[in-house]
Amino acid sequence: MSIAPFSGSVLILQENQDGIHVEVYHWDNLDLGVPIPPRGPITATLASGPIPHTFHAQRMATTRTDLIAKFTQYINSKFPDTTA
Repeated sequence: MSIAPFSGSVLILQENQDGIHVEVYHWDNLDLGVPIPPRGPITATLASGPIPHTFHAQRMATTRTDLIAKFTQYINSKFPDTTA
């Protein structure tokens, strides 16, 4: 059985000539059943939706290895193992 509160993230990856641009939106302390992302047009909803995000960052990854390392760091920091 899950224990509230919940959290969720949206990651947007855009490849360009310099590498991969990563934009992250994260929500903490969500109730069960709250949709991630909140309903509505994606860019407007993420930036200023009805549920304010608790974390927003933009990063650049120059290689796939760099992207994987940054993604792993993010997952470890935002979604730690629990003993539930």
